[in-house]
Amino acid sequence: MNYYAHSENHRNEKHGLSKHLHQTAKLAESFACHETYKPIFKVTGLLHDLGKYQPEFQSYLDNGGRRGSVPHAAWGAGYARLCRITEASIAIDGHH
Repeated sequence: MNYYAHSENHRNEKHGLSKHLHQTAKLAESFACHETYKPIFKVTGLLHDLGKYQPEFQSYLDNGGRRGSVPHAAWGAGYARLCRITEASIAIDGHH
């Protein structure tokens, strides 16, 4: 199955979820003001849309559902909490 981060753009292209997460991780890592923080920023980028792997979210994208009708931020935030990466959990929880 293909997983997507967003619905089709104006050119009828979809953005693959894995690619989106890795690009976001790389971008987030570049924002770290010190080498020490790079791993946390990277993990935050990787996990921020983890909930988009839910079948319900993919169905929402396919069927043009109402924006915000399928929450997804809690999945990545919860996983970060489970891994005790508090900073990432807080950032992901508040990113929407």
